[in-house]
Amino acid sequence: MVITVYFMLLLTTLFSAALFILFSYLFLRKMYLNYHSKRSDTYYHSILLNMTAYVTSDSGQAAGLLAVDALWKKRVIKSTILEIAEVIDSDEARERLITIADANGMVQEVEEMIEDQRWWIAAEGISIAGKLHLVQFTPSIKQHLYAKEFDLLYLSAKALCQMGRSQYIVDYLLENDQRLPQKAVVHLGDIMTRGTNATDDLDYIVSKFKQASPRLQELFIEIIGKKKAARYLPLITFSLHSPSNEIRLQALRAIGNIGIYLVEEPILASLLSEQWQERVLAVYVVHKCKMERGIPMLENHSLKDPNWWVRLRAAQALYDLGTGGKSRLKWASEHHEDKYARDIANKVLQEKNLRGKIS
Repeated sequence: MVITVYFMLLLTTLFSAALFILFSYLFLRKMYLNYHSKRSDTYYHSILLNMTAYVTSDSGQAAGLLAVDALWKKRVIKSTILEIAEVIDSDEARERLITIADANGMVQEVEEMIEDQRWWIAAEGISIAGKLHLVQFTPSIKQHLYAKEFDLLYLSAKALCQMGRSQYIVDYLLENDQRLPQKAVVHLGDIMTRGTNATDDLDYIVSKFKQASPRLQELFIEIIGKKKAARYLPLITFSLHSPSNEIRLQALRAIGNIGIYLVEEPILASLLSEQWQERVLAVYVVHKCKMERGIPMLENHSLKDPNWWVRLRAAQALYDLGTGGKSRLKWASEHHEDKYARDIANKVLQEKNLRGKIS
């Protein structure tokens, strides 16, 4: 009995000691982390203005940023470099930022990361190379387009676009069109839409248009439309006559996004298409391009279309097509021969009037 009591006291003492040691460790670790976090924040704020001034106007002093020995300071400098890289768009500013990165071993580190056999390490290096526009690593990044891991392919394509090298993605799509799933094509198209800005990149897309399959032609038209590149309207207008329904739809959407048209006839003809998707996109083009010649067709055909979406978009377009369109919509709300046309016209007029009173 006595032995049992002493044994329980011993266990209790050991357990209490273990808890004390654990809590002491956690407390000291928290103090240590807080100290380092505060130190890093203080250093970050001390270099941010100087680095920004040097990078954006060459008026700052880079000396204090080029010869840093402490590893924790290098980490702060690297994170600050990536932060600034997100907001600058000048080639000169980026060159000065790369100078600081190179002096702190960041460029060499990125090169080693890109060549690393572990794909997640390579992906991080590619991401940094893209943000800093380290174009010297383009050949290595191109090779990762053929990686098995989709994340690595995605980040490689994004980096190439950031560096103004989207032509390599176009070549990749053309070479691998047959084996790429539609999901991958869509993702690559999204990357090119967000990252392709240079005229040369879009020129390259257009130069490869005839070589592309119908689904890639559709993708290229989508990119041109979302970039609102009006100089390629002849190509898009020509695509309105494509035997591919998907290409015609994408061409109509692109013209609507750009807001300018070259010829009216194929657009007006699409208002009478057998496909409701083509009719609703033709209404979209008439609306966005302020095509007043389309008012009679919207009134006489689109307002009584069998598809509700076509009727709704036609009524909204008429309301926005100046006094002429609005007057025909008001007339249709009372006198149109088709009940559905009268209903949709009244619906849009009521919504517009209600919004006008609220605003």
